[in-house]
Amino acid sequence: MRSPRVNVARTILAGFVIALAVLPPASARTLVNAGGPIDTLIKTHPASETTSTTAAFSFSSNKTRATFECNLDQAGWIPCTSPTTYTALAVGVHTFAVRAIADGETDAAPASFVWTVLQPPPPPPPPPPPIDKTPPSNPSDVKSTVGYEFMTLRWLPPPDPDFDHVVVLRSTSTDRTDRGTPVYDGASNSYRDSAFQNGVYYRYTLVSYDQAGNASTGTSTVVLSSALLSSPRAGTTVSTPPLLTWHRLRGASFYNVQLYRGGRKILSIWPNRAQWQLRHQWRYRGRRETLSAGKYYWYVWPGFGPKTNTRYGRLLGYSVFAVSR
Repeated sequence: MRSPRVNVARTILAGFVIALAVLPPASARTLVNAGGPIDTLIKTHPASETTSTTAAFSFSSNKTRATFECNLDQAGWIPCTSPTTYTALAVGVHTFAVRAIADGETDAAPASFVWTVLQPPPPPPPPPPPIDKTPPSNPSDVKSTVGYEFMTLRWLPPPDPDFDHVVVLRSTSTDRTDRGTPVYDGASNSYRDSAFQNGVYYRYTLVSYDQAGNASTGTSTVVLSSALLSSPRAGTTVSTPPLLTWHRLRGASFYNVQLYRGGRKILSIWPNRAQWQLRHQWRYRGRRETLSAGKYYWYVWPGFGPKTNTRYGRLLGYSVFAVSR
C-alpha cells in the first residue's frame, strides 16, 4: 500500500505540469506584457539638414498592439502607420512627432524629430556655346559718289545673322598690301569722307565684323584722282586731239587747265565752260607746242569771281592720256 506522502507529491507535480502547459511562450509574454508605461521610438528619419523635400519615418512602440498618431509641424494628430512619408515639403524647419496608443493608454511623451529642408543649390550653368570662328561675308554693292571736297560710300551689309558692324579703312597708297587707317566704325550702310581731297588717289577697304569679333576678308573700292574729270578717261590712248571735259562746279565762274608733257608745262588756259578742245598745235609762252606722240598729264582748278582776282579753289582733279604716233 502506497504512502499518503507519495500521492500528495504526485498531485502537486501534476498540477505544476498543467500550469506550465497553459502558460504562453516566454517571447510572447515579453511583447504582450512588456513592463513599464507605453513608449514610442522613431527608428529612421531624414538627415538633420537636407535639400530633399521628401521625408520618410519609421517608428515602433514597446506595446505590440499599439496604433500610432503622427503630427507634422503641429498641424494636428492624425492616425498613421510605419513607415510614413511626407512629400512636397517647403524649405525651412520642420517638426515630426509620433505617439503610440495601446489598451486605452496614449504615450504622454511622444517621440519627435526636427530637421531643416535647405534651399537646393542653383543648377549648374549651361555649357558655353562653341567658339564662333567663322568670319562674316563682306559688304556688297559698294558704290562711291564723288563731289567737290567730299566723297560718300554706300554699301549693303552682309546677310549674316550675327553681323555687328563695318570698319572702313582709307589709304592713299597704290600698294594694295597697305590697307590704310580706319576712318569709320559703325553699323550704318554709308560713310561720308569730309576730309576727302579731289585729285588724290584713294582706296577704301570695307571689313565687316560679327558679334564674336570675326572679320571678313574685306572688299575695296578705288576713287581715282581723275574722278571729276570726264574725258578722255584716265589711261586712254588717243590718235586725234581730245576734247577735255570735267565736272561742272556750282559757283565756279571759270577754270584753269594745265597740260604737262615730260614734266614740263606746255599749256595753261582759263575756259569759262567745263571743257576745252585741244588742238594739234598752239603757242604757249612764245613757244610753238605740238600734240605729238607721248604721255600727257592735265590738271583742272576751279576759279571764282572775275579772272582778274585769280581766286582759285582746290584742285578739281588730274588725269593722264597718251597720244599714239
